[in-house]
Amino acid sequence: MSEPSFQLPQSVLCDTHVHVFDAARFPFAERRRFTPGYAGVDRLVEHLDHIGAGRVVLVQPSVYGSDHGCLAHALQRLKGRGRGVAVLAPTSTALEVAGLDSLGVRAARINFVVDGNADASAARDAVAQAIRQVPAHWHVQLHVTLGVLRELGNLIRSSSCHFVLDHIGLPPVTPGAAESEEWREVCDLAAASKLSVKLSAPYLSAPDAELLAPMAHSLLQAAPRAALWGTNWPHTQGTARSAPATPDAIEPFREVDDLAWLTRCQGWLETAGLAADTLDANAQRLYEF
Repeated sequence: MSEPSFQLPQSVLCDTHVHVFDAARFPFAERRRFTPGYAGVDRLVEHLDHIGAGRVVLVQPSVYGSDHGCLAHALQRLKGRGRGVAVLAPTSTALEVAGLDSLGVRAARINFVVDGNADASAARDAVAQAIRQVPAHWHVQLHVTLGVLRELGNLIRSSSCHFVLDHIGLPPVTPGAAESEEWREVCDLAAASKLSVKLSAPYLSAPDAELLAPMAHSLLQAAPRAALWGTNWPHTQGTARSAPATPDAIEPFREVDDLAWLTRCQGWLETAGLAADTLDANAQRLYEF
């Protein structure tokens, strides 16, 4: 019997950063940093309905490595309302990439944060490889710290690819952080139309999202077309994780008020004098909705 399709809200609101986990149907990779609970496409649709989002971007989580079975299944069930971000293996072929593209994948992700990797040389190698693999209309999504991003600046500027930075780059929330060289590099790359920045998962950087306001304001002033909005649903522990996974230990998801985060970001848009649909228009353009 075929699975039911889902009806998402008729809304242009786009959550640009979510994950799906369904270990019973799609087993996790044996080597992984954590073991999440169930967060299948049915739960995802409940989340989207709760926040009023009619569009969504599914990001390949590290627990699946480069096996995109779960991602592909979810994109198929979303019937055009979803886009994807894949994790390409060095051996991924052009045929495999074309298949992902047909499902709605529009980017390849490089994740150095999950392993706490701050090796800029390794990051440059990974980015160079991704640039060689992705189609011209895809971008490269970076889950790296601001320090690593700064080391990638010249490569990003010289590439024909567009790049996206996950979770505001996990910025420090110390006084003057928005004037730091690392954050100025983010704004410069964004202003040069080389980098988009996801306003997502604020709790990975600060206990109070308002502490990120200086970074958000400077980004929106420098490059309003570069800002994207997302939640990071279903809210894994991320930077709060201290130990590798064990097969029988399911890591709990965080309790997060996604509507409060949406309201805060909409407030930052208003303060910047930007249209309320700025973030959604940016998502529509980048992900080709």
